[in-house]
Amino acid sequence: MMYDYDVAIIGSGISGSMLAAILARNGVKVIVLDAGTHPRFAVGESMVPESAVLLELMAARYDIPELAYPGNIAEINRHIGSSAAGIKLAFSFAWNGFRKEHDIADVVSTPVLAPEAHLFRQDIDAYYVALAARLGAVIRQQARIQAIGIAADGVTLTLADAQQLRTRFVVDAAGYRAPLADALKLREGARPMQANTRSLFTHMVNVDLYEDVI
Repeated sequence: MMYDYDVAIIGSGISGSMLAAILARNGVKVIVLDAGTHPRFAVGESMVPESAVLLELMAARYDIPELAYPGNIAEINRHIGSSAAGIKLAFSFAWNGFRKEHDIADVVSTPVLAPEAHLFRQDIDAYYVALAARLGAVIRQQARIQAIGIAADGVTLTLADAQQLRTRFVVDAAGYRAPLADALKLREGARPMQANTRSLFTHMVNVDLYEDVI
Protein backbone atom coordinates (compact mmCIF):
# COMPACT_ATOMS: atom_id res chain seq x y z
CA MET A 1 0.00 0.00 0.00
CA MET A 2 1.15 3.53 -0.80
CA TYR A 3 0.58 5.67 2.28
CA ASP A 4 -0.66 9.25 2.48
CA TYR A 5 0.17 9.43 6.20
CA ASP A 6 1.88 7.36 8.84
CA VAL A 7 -0.86 7.91 11.43
CA ALA A 8 -4.44 9.16 11.20
CA ILE A 9 -6.03 10.36 14.43
CA ILE A 10 -9.81 10.49 14.61
CA GLY A 11 -10.92 13.28 16.93
CA SER A 12 -9.23 16.57 17.80
CA GLY A 13 -10.03 16.87 21.49
CA ILE A 14 -7.28 17.19 24.08
CA SER A 15 -6.04 13.61 23.72
CA GLY A 16 -6.11 13.47 19.93
CA SER A 17 -4.48 16.84 19.33
CA MET A 18 -1.88 16.27 22.06
CA LEU A 19 -0.89 12.95 20.49
CA ALA A 20 -0.74 14.62 17.08
CA ALA A 21 1.62 17.28 18.46
CA ILE A 22 3.91 14.65 19.96
CA LEU A 23 4.00 12.54 16.80
CA ALA A 24 4.56 15.52 14.51
CA ARG A 25 7.33 16.85 16.75
CA ASN A 26 9.10 13.50 16.34
CA GLY A 27 8.90 13.39 12.56
CA VAL A 28 5.78 11.27 12.07
CA LYS A 29 3.53 12.25 9.17
CA VAL A 30 0.16 12.62 10.91
CA ILE A 31 -3.32 13.83 10.02
CA VAL A 32 -6.12 14.67 12.46
CA LEU A 33 -9.71 14.17 11.27
CA ASP A 34 -12.68 15.66 13.07
CA ALA A 35 -16.34 15.78 12.08
CA GLY A 36 -16.77 19.07 13.99
CA THR A 37 -14.90 22.35 14.24
CA HIS A 38 -13.07 24.40 16.87
CA PRO A 39 -13.73 26.30 19.05
CA ARG A 40 -16.53 24.23 20.65
CA PHE A 41 -18.02 23.35 24.00
CA ALA A 42 -16.40 20.50 25.94
CA VAL A 43 -16.69 19.13 29.46
CA GLY A 44 -13.75 18.37 31.77
CA GLU A 45 -12.56 21.61 33.33
CA SER A 46 -10.74 20.58 36.51
CA MET A 47 -6.95 20.68 36.40
CA VAL A 48 -5.63 18.82 39.45
CA PRO A 49 -1.95 18.65 40.54
CA GLU A 50 -1.58 15.08 39.26
CA SER A 51 -2.69 16.13 35.77
CA ALA A 52 -0.38 19.13 35.80
CA VAL A 53 2.56 16.88 36.71
CA LEU A 54 1.72 14.50 33.86
CA LEU A 55 1.69 17.42 31.42
CA GLU A 56 5.10 18.52 32.69
CA LEU A 57 6.47 14.98 32.31
CA MET A 58 5.24 14.73 28.72
CA ALA A 59 6.57 18.21 27.92
CA ALA A 60 10.02 17.15 29.12
CA ARG A 61 9.92 13.66 27.60
CA TYR A 62 8.97 14.86 24.11
CA ASP A 63 10.67 18.27 24.23
CA ILE A 64 7.42 20.23 23.75
CA PRO A 65 7.22 22.79 26.59
CA GLU A 66 3.86 24.02 25.27
CA LEU A 67 2.22 20.77 26.39
CA ALA A 68 2.60 21.82 30.04
CA TYR A 69 1.14 25.34 29.80
CA PRO A 70 -2.52 24.36 30.54
CA GLY A 71 -1.36 22.94 33.89
CA ASN A 72 -0.16 26.29 35.21
CA ILE A 73 -2.36 29.36 35.64
CA ALA A 74 0.48 31.81 35.04
CA GLU A 75 1.51 30.03 31.84
CA ILE A 76 -2.11 29.88 30.66
CA ASN A 77 -2.43 33.64 31.05
CA ARG A 78 0.94 34.23 29.38
CA HIS A 79 0.69 31.88 26.39
CA ILE A 80 -3.00 31.09 25.85
CA GLY A 81 -5.01 33.97 27.26
CA SER A 82 -6.51 35.27 30.48
CA SER A 83 -9.97 34.00 29.49
CA ALA A 84 -8.79 30.39 29.10
CA ALA A 85 -9.05 29.48 32.79
CA GLY A 86 -10.45 30.55 36.12
CA ILE A 87 -9.05 29.78 39.56
CA LYS A 88 -10.39 26.72 41.33
CA LEU A 89 -10.16 26.82 45.12
CA ALA A 90 -12.08 23.69 46.13
CA PHE A 91 -14.00 20.60 45.09
CA SER A 92 -17.53 21.06 46.40
CA PHE A 93 -20.49 18.70 46.46
CA ALA A 94 -23.98 19.68 47.64
CA TRP A 95 -26.90 17.33 48.22
CA ASN A 96 -30.39 18.71 47.75
CA GLY A 97 -33.30 16.55 48.85
CA PHE A 98 -36.46 16.55 46.75
CA ARG A 99 -38.71 19.43 47.89
CA LYS A 100 -36.59 19.93 50.99
CA GLU A 101 -34.99 23.11 52.27
CA HIS A 102 -31.26 23.13 51.74
CA ASP A 103 -29.21 21.93 54.71
CA ILE A 104 -25.64 23.18 55.04
CA ALA A 105 -24.72 19.86 56.67
CA ASP A 106 -25.31 18.20 53.30
CA VAL A 107 -22.34 20.01 51.72
CA VAL A 108 -18.81 18.64 51.40
CA SER A 109 -16.13 21.07 50.25
CA THR A 110 -12.48 20.02 49.99
CA PRO A 111 -9.96 22.83 49.51
CA VAL A 112 -7.22 22.23 46.95
CA LEU A 113 -3.58 22.37 48.01
CA ALA A 114 -2.93 25.51 46.00
CA PRO A 115 -4.96 27.64 43.58
CA GLU A 116 -5.54 25.46 40.54
CA ALA A 117 -6.79 26.12 37.04
CA HIS A 118 -10.43 25.65 36.15
CA LEU A 119 -10.06 25.29 32.39
CA PHE A 120 -12.23 26.90 29.74
CA ARG A 121 -12.03 23.86 27.49
CA GLN A 122 -13.18 25.73 24.40
CA ASP A 123 -9.92 27.70 24.45
CA ILE A 124 -7.69 24.90 25.71
CA ASP A 125 -8.79 22.37 23.10
CA ALA A 126 -8.34 24.92 20.31
CA TYR A 127 -4.88 25.71 21.72
CA TYR A 128 -3.76 22.07 21.50
CA VAL A 129 -5.12 21.78 17.95
CA ALA A 130 -3.15 24.88 16.95
CA LEU A 131 -0.04 23.47 18.64
CA ALA A 132 -0.31 20.23 16.68
CA ALA A 133 -0.71 22.17 13.43
CA ARG A 134 2.28 24.39 14.22
CA LEU A 135 4.43 21.30 14.80
CA GLY A 136 3.47 19.87 11.40
CA ALA A 137 0.30 17.83 11.85
CA VAL A 138 -2.37 18.19 9.16
CA ILE A 139 -5.72 19.20 10.67
CA ARG A 140 -8.94 18.40 8.79
CA GLN A 141 -12.11 19.75 10.40
CA GLN A 142 -15.60 18.92 9.17
CA ALA A 143 -14.14 15.67 7.86
CA ARG A 144 -16.67 12.95 8.56
CA ILE A 145 -15.58 9.35 8.04
CA GLN A 146 -17.93 7.24 5.94
CA ALA A 147 -16.04 3.95 5.84
CA ILE A 148 -12.97 2.30 7.33
CA GLY A 149 -11.17 -0.38 5.38
CA ILE A 150 -8.65 -2.43 7.35
CA ALA A 151 -6.02 -4.53 5.61
CA ALA A 152 -2.89 -6.34 6.74
CA ASP A 153 -0.64 -3.52 5.59
CA GLY A 154 -2.67 -0.45 6.52
CA VAL A 155 -6.01 1.30 6.77
CA THR A 156 -8.07 3.19 4.18
CA LEU A 157 -10.38 5.92 5.45
CA THR A 158 -13.15 7.09 3.14
CA LEU A 159 -14.46 10.59 3.90
CA ALA A 160 -17.89 12.05 3.21
CA ASP A 161 -16.57 13.77 0.06
CA ALA A 162 -15.45 10.34 -1.25
CA GLN A 163 -11.78 11.17 -0.70
CA GLN A 164 -9.74 8.19 0.45
CA LEU A 165 -6.77 8.44 2.80
CA ARG A 166 -4.32 5.59 3.20
CA THR A 167 -2.44 5.34 6.48
CA ARG A 168 -0.27 2.86 8.35
CA PHE A 169 -2.05 3.29 11.69
CA VAL A 170 -5.30 4.79 13.00
CA VAL A 171 -5.88 6.12 16.50
CA ASP A 172 -9.51 6.64 17.51
CA ALA A 173 -9.70 9.56 19.95
CA ALA A 174 -13.30 10.46 19.16
CA GLY A 175 -14.68 9.45 22.54
CA TYR A 176 -17.99 7.65 22.87
CA ARG A 177 -18.80 8.16 19.16
CA ALA A 178 -15.68 6.11 18.25
CA PRO A 179 -16.13 5.19 14.55
CA LEU A 180 -13.34 2.61 14.78
CA ALA A 181 -15.19 0.78 17.56
CA ASP A 182 -18.26 0.67 15.31
CA ALA A 183 -16.28 -0.53 12.29
CA LEU A 184 -14.65 -3.35 14.28
CA LYS A 185 -17.92 -4.15 16.10
CA LEU A 186 -16.16 -3.87 19.45
CA ARG A 187 -19.38 -3.00 21.24
CA GLU A 188 -21.20 -6.17 20.18
CA GLY A 189 -21.67 -8.58 23.05
CA ALA A 190 -20.98 -5.92 25.67
CA ARG A 191 -23.63 -5.69 28.35
CA PRO A 192 -25.48 -2.37 28.03
CA MET A 193 -25.41 -0.08 31.04
CA GLN A 194 -28.66 1.17 32.50
CA ALA A 195 -28.88 4.19 34.78
CA ASN A 196 -31.97 6.14 35.74
CA THR A 197 -29.98 9.33 36.11
CA ARG A 198 -29.31 12.49 34.18
CA SER A 199 -26.26 14.74 34.08
CA LEU A 200 -26.79 18.48 33.64
CA PHE A 201 -23.91 20.91 33.21
CA THR A 202 -23.35 24.50 32.24
CA HIS A 203 -20.90 27.38 32.44
CA MET A 204 -21.93 30.41 34.49
CA VAL A 205 -20.58 33.88 35.25
CA ASN A 206 -21.35 36.39 38.01
CA VAL A 207 -22.56 33.69 40.41
CA ASP A 208 -22.78 34.67 44.08
CA LEU A 209 -20.46 32.85 46.46
CA TYR A 210 -22.08 29.93 48.27
CA GLU A 211 -20.93 31.36 51.63
CA ASP A 212 -22.75 34.63 50.88
CA VAL A 213 -25.96 32.95 49.77
CA ILE A 214 -26.39 30.80 52.88
